[in-house]
Amino acid sequence: GSTIVPCSVFYNQTTKTATLTPTTALLPSTTYTIVVTYFPTDMAGNFLNWNNSSYDGSYSYNFVTVSLISTVWKTTFIDAAFDSPVSIALDKNNGAHISYVKDSNSVRKTGYATNATGSWVTSVFNSNNSDGSVIVIDSNDKAHIIYDDFTLTNKFSLIHLYESSGTWNTATIDNGSVGYNYDVAIDSLNILRIGYTKSGNSFYSASSGTSFSATQLPTAKGSNTSIALANNNAVHVFVSDSYYLSPRALYHLTNASGSWVSETVATGGSYSFHSSVVDSGKHLHICYLDGGKLKYATNLSGSWVSSQLTIADAFGLSLAIDSTDHLHVSFYDKTQGVLNYATNNSGAWTIVPVDSSGNVGWYNAIAVDSNKKIHIGYFDMTNGKVKYATNGP
Repeated sequence: GSTIVPCSVFYNQTTKTATLTPTTALLPSTTYTIVVTYFPTDMAGNFLNWNNSSYDGSYSYNFVTVSLISTVWKTTFIDAAFDSPVSIALDKNNGAHISYVKDSNSVRKTGYATNATGSWVTSVFNSNNSDGSVIVIDSNDKAHIIYDDFTLTNKFSLIHLYESSGTWNTATIDNGSVGYNYDVAIDSLNILRIGYTKSGNSFYSASSGTSFSATQLPTAKGSNTSIALANNNAVHVFVSDSYYLSPRALYHLTNASGSWVSETVATGGSYSFHSSVVDSGKHLHICYLDGGKLKYATNLSGSWVSSQLTIADAFGLSLAIDSTDHLHVSFYDKTQGVLNYATNNSGAWTIVPVDSSGNVGWYNAIAVDSNKKIHIGYFDMTNGKVKYATNGP
């Protein structure tokens, strides 16, 4: 048809890039035409001759929007579990690896499940009342699990559980009052990058082996932490202020310049869980809870811009990015007690339910594979089990 779609234009002087952003959602699987008129010029004032022919004052080209990702979800029960955080990562063959907390004889141990062989296989590791874990997969498709381990003598310890030569081993990352608000990423050199809190302060640690070196980050008293890596392995850590501080702020810290610097993403809210990614252009994206509302912020325009994605209260959330820089979010809807999925792959945010069979999704984690298939690990409170959901064939 000939319906005009209103757009805004942002021009980045440094990169000499113009970004056209529709102000209304584009339809999926639809052909659109962009028309440049009024004799555009280059920076020197020369008229652009796009077609290497006589210029008639306009230039146009067509593009087709992607189709909506399938909203037909297949769910699977994996293992009995404790009501604690769930984490998921994918290997090079798109096999899923999930870490969780297993209630074993009233002791909260670290659980691990994978379908890499074609069916789900579960394992339990000896930990002392763990409250959660985060899993990543290295370039050799080996799993690395970071979990907190509680003992009366050491309080909370942060432990690295890893597979080597067919056996599982552990190494201590840090001891003391290490909180369970931590996150981990692994870079292209298989170096683990970990953000966490200790005695109310924010720390960063890194290692490619069994010895970790910790650095205290330049922030206020930290609480929830998320970490993301750029394609040049620059580290980006996000930290929200402690629940006991008022007003609170959400910070971004990075060592991209060679030393740690901090900036404020948002302030004045009630920030808790958050999850972050970096796109191929090194722009940052973060989803976070502010007073229970799910919000999204990005510095794509050069400064931080936030928007609210939900009206109902949310809880656990997880953010992933695909190969074309589209974003994918899993989150728990506290009002409905269901697991939801959100994506901006059609040009605007779309939210669909994933699982509504009981009270499900309080804790969840999302990953997107090389075929843009979605994988979600989550906790089913009604049945006391970890579940797995995926879309597509």
